Amino acid sequence: MKILNLSYQLEKYSVDINNCIDYNIAETISFFKNEFFDYYNCFWTLYSNYYEVDISRIKYLILNIFGLEFINENIENPKDLINKIKQKIDFEHPIIINVPNSVLFYSIMYKNETVKSFNHSIIINGYDENLEVIYIRENSINTEVLSQLTLSQPFSKYILTNTMIENIFIEMKKLFSKDEIEKNFFNYIVQKNKIDIIDIKTRLVQEILLCFGEREDILTKELDKTIIRKYYHNYYRTEEFRRIILHSFKPLFDEIRKMLTNETTNEFDLVVNSYIRFKESIVNMLAKNSFKSAKVNEKKIKQIKATLKEYHINIYQLLSSKIGKNENLHNKYNLIKGDVQITSDSELVRGTKIFNVKNILTNSRSNDNLHFWISDNTMERHWVTIDFLKKININKIVIKHRPNVKYITKNYRLLYSLDGTNWEVFKNVKNNNYVVNEFLFNKKIEFRYFKIIITKANDGIDYSARIQKIEFYNCD
Repeated sequence: MKILNLSYQLEKYSVDINNCIDYNIAETISFFKNEFFDYYNCFWTLYSNYYEVDISRIKYLILNIFGLEFINENIENPKDLINKIKQKIDFEHPIIINVPNSVLFYSIMYKNETVKSFNHSIIINGYDENLEVIYIRENSINTEVLSQLTLSQPFSKYILTNTMIENIFIEMKKLFSKDEIEKNFFNYIVQKNKIDIIDIKTRLVQEILLCFGEREDILTKELDKTIIRKYYHNYYRTEEFRRIILHSFKPLFDEIRKMLTNETTNEFDLVVNSYIRFKESIVNMLAKNSFKSAKVNEKKIKQIKATLKEYHINIYQLLSSKIGKNENLHNKYNLIKGDVQITSDSELVRGTKIFNVKNILTNSRSNDNLHFWISDNTMERHWVTIDFLKKININKIVIKHRPNVKYITKNYRLLYSLDGTNWEVFKNVKNNNYVVNEFLFNKKIEFRYFKIIITKANDGIDYSARIQKIEFYNCD
């Protein structure tokens, strides 16, 4: 048995920000680094909006930045499929299979003969040889129920028998040629090089400034094409067009907000909220005029182009002064690792599952799906103490809370000590609204013991504290 850890991506996004395949790739590569999920979606926004590249090729460009490779492999028969799954999972290569949803017994499109393409992706992240089952992640099952609980499409965990997976392959072979199956069906992702996350973040900032500052976006180009061809293309009515022009920007703007101060975030939100509303009005106009076969108003389109350019200039000027000169992006922070002793006031036990406080520091990538700590729900105040067993020097601490906004830790204090008896407070946080808190110190702080004292666990949902990760860094 082996299961590769993937995040559920609760309270994140849905396939609306790109597409079924790319959204699943973003989730799959979170196995290598959690941050890859958000960064992949950000780069996808930039490449789909500012570069003239085929949508199907974008994944190769992004994965190369991350030091990853998307590999396709032929499957000869159902038994070969099961063996290949075990082999790739054992080597820690997460798998994506592309299929028509008409071969999925759990899909509403099951046996629908109109489906003629590989329009659905399934992530395979584990297997159990004894039980003869395959572990998958899906974000398209029970969506009617999940949509009442969350606006996102989380990647839920499901189990299929070996026979179920084999039957999916058998049914698919009836619909496509051997060559089509070989090119599309079985794919896995390999880590070629380990890339520092700071280098990826720096590359992202460079691309953001390049795109908003120098490159012409696809919407502007489509407006030019409309003037030249003198009619509104029917592509403007499609969901793909709306998704690329509008929805894809949500993860990018969310990531930019993490780089800004609270004051600058408010300024940024005023600009981009107006920008998105303006773009939405353009997309609606293009779709409406396409349906009506309306006459092209060249003067109006040129006015729209000019306003769009003004927005790009304003966004570029704001970001170039705020994130373009941010030295913290370029510093090489080293994550402090090693043996530690970690204790807490309590740990939640739910059936056979224990939300262990050790999850705060561990980064196990397989067979450990409980990658966060939850305290019990019997008292309001909670604490976690870490003994590093030796003195350390740090100048950066990152606290990652549970991504659901309802469970973000509201009030807490960070303390440090050299002897475990005398404590100094170096941060007192109140009314926190951020999933990730990053604390930078001008001078290195030396200590052996660290403590977080939580006085308000969340926004009033319950008394349980929830912390996903605490990371300590130094920078030479």
